[in-house]
Amino acid sequence: MSWLDSDDFPSGPGGISVDQYSPWVHPVTQTVYFWEPQKMSWVTLNSPGARIFSDTEDPAISNGITLQDGDLWWDSRHLELRVYHRPLPLTSDGYVAGRWVSSTNPEMSPEDPNRNMIIGTIMIDGPSAPYEVEEVTYTVTRPFGGAPESKIDYEWRSSPPEVVIRDDDGNDLTITPYIDTPHQSSTNIVFPQGSAIFDGNYQVSFNISCKITAKPEFEDEFVNTIGNSPSINVKPIPLTADPVQYIVATVGASGSIIHNNGSVNVIGTDTVTSTFLVPNFFISTTNSLLTDMKYSTKPKDESSQNDIVSTKVSDYGPISDGNNGTVQNKNGYLLQISTLNLASDVTLYIWDEANEALTGTLILQAS
Repeated sequence: MSWLDSDDFPSGPGGISVDQYSPWVHPVTQTVYFWEPQKMSWVTLNSPGARIFSDTEDPAISNGITLQDGDLWWDSRHLELRVYHRPLPLTSDGYVAGRWVSSTNPEMSPEDPNRNMIIGTIMIDGPSAPYEVEEVTYTVTRPFGGAPESKIDYEWRSSPPEVVIRDDDGNDLTITPYIDTPHQSSTNIVFPQGSAIFDGNYQVSFNISCKITAKPEFEDEFVNTIGNSPSINVKPIPLTADPVQYIVATVGASGSIIHNNGSVNVIGTDTVTSTFLVPNFFISTTNSLLTDMKYSTKPKDESSQNDIVSTKVSDYGPISDGNNGTVQNKNGYLLQISTLNLASDVTLYIWDEANEALTGTLILQAS
């Protein structure tokens, strides 16, 4: 019998001689193999050798590569080695989808590709300083993939879920953020009037996040059944408030963002005493180049949403005019600094999203 007529891989016991690079067709799957003499093994014709990738996202997505069984991917975002596994179909007309398999996952079963499900990395987006009674949208995504939507549940949460305050008549009033669709990937939330709560110069914040879990009927298919998004630290902007102080931002001769006197004085071009600025103060602008500024407690490349203390607002007020005591509304940026430790100087890092060349700092001098 010729080795070409073998019902099993003809490289096994039996002493059958196979010529190098000879083709052989599996009688059941009709998959074409060839003999690789250096590896002393049969290799599928469409996967002559595994490749190694290093990237922060699936190389099939980032580079448009057609993956092959045995390819390796070092996920430099999560520091994890994955192997691409695509089992052979049981019949010649069958199809089996491939998937990345964690090299550290002991639960994986090649016979059941539905095992090895993961929630995946969760990212969240939404405003950190909405107005009271404004309906705003929060969304979670899984940009690097994960289990299909049909196998997971969403649960939006606020921490604290409610806050009890005293109204002007001395009665208890419960403030509860309204979550419109708590079990979808995107939801609208309304922070009711009164949710901008201050205790002296400290503002109470609401941490908004979303928990994603495996549906109960699919839990045995998951490596981890629960995933949590990061939280957005939300400090609502009050509809009515005492007049806030302001300073002016502009572009200096050197091309950097500097500051001038407003209702309070600026020391030099980058320092202001924080005594009269807490819990909130205002930045107005006099230069058309400044269109989308961010003030953060960390440099841009280290900053997350919760580090940014500024919110761009229109027709906001009342803004104090320190010269004659009048108030008015302005366009600009509201800075919420009630949670900063101002017992010592705090440096805020500034950049403009629309023009990366425009940067600067503002030092909040200790109270």
